[in-house]
Amino acid sequence: CNTIYSFRFIHVYIIGIILIVAMSSESGSSAPPAAAEALSSNSNSNNDHAKRSIDFLTMARGLKTTKRTGWVMCEVPQVESVADHSWRMTLMAMVAAQQNSNVNVNRCIQIALVHDLAEAKVGDITPHCGISDEEKYRRELEAITTMSSKLGGALGGDEILQLWKEYEEGTTEEAKL
Repeated sequence: CNTIYSFRFIHVYIIGIILIVAMSSESGSSAPPAAAEALSSNSNSNNDHAKRSIDFLTMARGLKTTKRTGWVMCEVPQVESVADHSWRMTLMAMVAAQQNSNVNVNRCIQIALVHDLAEAKVGDITPHCGISDEEKYRRELEAITTMSSKLGGALGGDEILQLWKEYEEGTTEEAKL
């Protein structure tokens, strides 16, 4: 079991190494000294982006092991994880959006992908958990804000936060789908 855990965990680090190598190769050039200094600074920024990406992905990986609470409470065997649910919801959004010309298909997919992302930190809170809707929203907003801040605006963190809020508020056709 520890071997499986180690194998799964190493995937995040492999992605990180790939990001670091890719970002470093972008800055490697035979530029003049002034430009080389700017590229060196850019390399530090790229390394920071890679670290931020790894931190975010490490947090998000919690969805793979977070079981759907409702199914656990009903003692359903082989309970799906939140990641399983989110993947299926993303496919459903893609298929359903194709049939509605009033929605942006890509936006529907993005919303479905992030709609339960905060559950990687707070767990799957159902109406049967004894937590008010307001408290659930507060916890999830705090979690998604923390997670998206790991990426920052340059890596899409602001967009993830906005997509999550759009879903929670149900203010667009894409969020309602």
